[in-house]
Amino acid sequence: MKKIIGFLILVALLNGCAPMYFTKPDFTQEQWLKDKYECRQQAMVATTGEYDGWFTRGLFQQCLEARGYTRGTKAVETSPNALTHNIVKSNKAIETNTNAAVYNNRGLASYNQGNLSQAISDYNKAIQIDPNDANIYNNRGLAYIKQGNLPQAISDCTKAIEINPNLAEAYNNRGLAYINQDNFTQAIPDFTKAIEINPKLAVAYSNRGLVYIKQSNFTQAISDCTKAIEMNPILEEAYCYRGSAYVKQGSNLTQAMSDLTKAIEMNPNDAVAYSNRGFADVKQGNLPQAISDCTKAIEINPNLAEAYNNRGVAYDKQGNFTQAISDYTKTIEINPNVAVTYNHRAVVYNKLKEYDKAWTDVHKAEGLGFVIDTDFLNNLKKASGRDK
Repeated sequence: MKKIIGFLILVALLNGCAPMYFTKPDFTQEQWLKDKYECRQQAMVATTGEYDGWFTRGLFQQCLEARGYTRGTKAVETSPNALTHNIVKSNKAIETNTNAAVYNNRGLASYNQGNLSQAISDYNKAIQIDPNDANIYNNRGLAYIKQGNLPQAISDCTKAIEINPNLAEAYNNRGLAYINQDNFTQAIPDFTKAIEINPKLAVAYSNRGLVYIKQSNFTQAISDCTKAIEMNPILEEAYCYRGSAYVKQGSNLTQAMSDLTKAIEMNPNDAVAYSNRGFADVKQGNLPQAISDCTKAIEINPNLAEAYNNRGVAYDKQGNFTQAISDYTKTIEINPNVAVTYNHRAVVYNKLKEYDKAWTDVHKAEGLGFVIDTDFLNNLKKASGRDK
């Protein structure tokens, strides 16, 4: 059972409970046996040896997921009720057994519940007990990323790497923190290093693809995301990123729509996928669907600036200039450094003959490094009487 189609791993847990299913692109029998044993031990330690299949199975799965395994369709042990049950059991275990694994496991459960403060608190205690466990620093780093504390996330991932220079996940997570800092120069080497250590770490390819998108290197982004999908066909963000790259490159809108629709099917709460599909709709001239997709993105994430921008473009093309101005203004309120949005709004102000506002936006866009179209500038100069 060294490699099976789709890298499906069938796990009969503990005393023959109902099987669970996991996938991991870099699966090997030797590593799987090691991970399975260590995660089982952590699960049993956390329950102080109590033989509770439901709970130990939940912790077993959380441990595997932290090591890069992905559960298949038949595994349901990380449902909200199961996670709450795990935390309750961890609380009981901590009363009699205060080793690092207990706190780490409760931290994992709290993280999966979205309770980042509790997760970080538990990771802190785990590190106090065992300051040489790279995985705990890595776990806390991921929680800090989700919390938005990027300097601390980078510090934790760096510490994890110092302890274990071969922990690919720590390089990947530090790269994520750098992305969120817009530090693409540092992010790419981290993802590349993660891939060097583990050439089958699909998420590292996908994340590096995201950086390439932000650098407008769409060809390389598509290549990386395609590689990620080949390794892990259920990696939703890889479809989202590849679709986004195709849209921005403008080379294959059919494939872009396919990828973004696939991402939405896999994760109906992916606001970015809706927003980018909306942009693809604009390019295809399907303006009502573009507005619908961008509105859905905004419903999911009211602070997603690009969704307002993309919807503004659709309204502009519809001739609904008032709504376009509203959306562009909202984009700028959320992120005042989006140069292209100032340009878009300047164009609409020109159409509305509000020339002073148009010039203000032109200067703002230029100040952010945007190159204004020469024909538009000449037309604006003539219309506003500044061509003399």
